[in-house]
Amino acid sequence: MDERKDFRFETNQPVSLTILGRHSRDADTHLPACMVNISGRGISLTTKSSVPASSAVRLDVNDNMLLGEVCHSRQTGPSEYICGVRLEQVLTAVGDLSNLVSGIMGETRRTIAIPVEAVILNEAEAAPKERRRLTAILSRF
Repeated sequence: MDERKDFRFETNQPVSLTILGRHSRDADTHLPACMVNISGRGISLTTKSSVPASSAVRLDVNDNMLLGEVCHSRQTGPSEYICGVRLEQVLTAVGDLSNLVSGIMGETRRTIAIPVEAVILNEAEAAPKERRRLTAILSRF
């Protein structure tokens, strides 16, 4: 039986995944990943490398930064893994913040955005409250 409480939106969005070092002396690990679905509380990603459970991660999607913790990770193919990330924080319009900081510091930067393609499956099954919540989250991308 599926114990998920939130409706999931299917997607196929490339993201930049950063496994944050546990200590300041530990280096961060950067991996390409693909977001395959998103709910109000979490995201499922596919990667070519294993991501340890309990790892703190950062996801960069367009002009947004998502912070979370890996709940589970399992191998699904010879060099393919799927991991679930519980979202802790979502920061939107980080490019604007970066430009503000750069302006204050006298630097210049450019932000490049990639469009997100989210496909809603069985929208009629999603509760109206959950649909509004997810629509608000997806509108940030």
